[in-house]
Amino acid sequence: MAPESKRPMSRQSIILIALLAQVALAGCAPRWTSESQSIAAEMTAEAGRVCRLRVDRATIRDQAGRRVVLHGANLPTLTEMEASPYKPADRLRDLADAGAKIVRLRVADSEITPTFIPGPVTDFVQQANRLGLVVILAWGDTIQAPLNPRVTDAESWLRLMIDYLKNNPGVWFDPADAIRDASSQRQRAIAQRFVDVARGYNASNIILINQPDWLTDPDPNTRQFLSGGNVVYGIDIETMNRYPLDAAPFMFTRWDNSRVATDALGIGVIAAQYDPDSANPANGATLRRYWQRQAARYPFDLRDCRSGAPRR
Repeated sequence: MAPESKRPMSRQSIILIALLAQVALAGCAPRWTSESQSIAAEMTAEAGRVCRLRVDRATIRDQAGRRVVLHGANLPTLTEMEASPYKPADRLRDLADAGAKIVRLRVADSEITPTFIPGPVTDFVQQANRLGLVVILAWGDTIQAPLNPRVTDAESWLRLMIDYLKNNPGVWFDPADAIRDASSQRQRAIAQRFVDVARGYNASNIILINQPDWLTDPDPNTRQFLSGGNVVYGIDIETMNRYPLDAAPFMFTRWDNSRVATDALGIGVIAAQYDPDSANPANGATLRRYWQRQAARYPFDLRDCRSGAPRR
């Protein structure tokens, strides 16, 4: 008899199973609690070595107050990278050498296990930060009808990431690729909920909100930016003129055009992918030249912002 559906179990179920498994491994003692605290302490120590970024009106700035413009690439999941000849460590080194400053990593539901976040994800973040790369951890799914369970899934994912990696200045959180099948008011309310969750945990990390369509709504009461601070909005380059680009920080989060984006507005570009050997003009040499030019224009090193001068 064929299975009825291949839809993965809900995020709440995955997290519950993960926590129960950790408790079972430790007998009666709730090992996951102390382990979470240990991981958090380690990440806090590691985070003290990198620069804390903040949103200042329409600009991202470092600790010295300098404007920061970040360019980089989307990556496959860790599972996909480990299964390929091009391993995560090699990709990060290549990206850093090419002049990239940021990477966007999808953490899929299928990867959530009791050890995956405090293990491979944390290791990846630490390696990237040591190379001077900001890491955007992304759920990578779209919130669409039925809305309520998808919002719950995204929120559960966000809470799990924050549990381990909150206040690491080299980590941003990206809870959804887009919010569909909802009115502008509902889209904004859902996005605001994600920011509220993070701030409720006292997490100061930058939150990336993709496709903020409510910002184009004709109603000025709906067309409002999110409250809570440290929010960056992810958009597509083809639709950028719909948004108030001079009023908040925006990024092109899935750039896949053969032309390099103009930098007149100082908007970060995250390429759909990066393959140093690709003949595709959206990758390889074209991206390297662009990243290096922008790194020279906006000299920034995540590894040392405390001195007030860019580290060479």
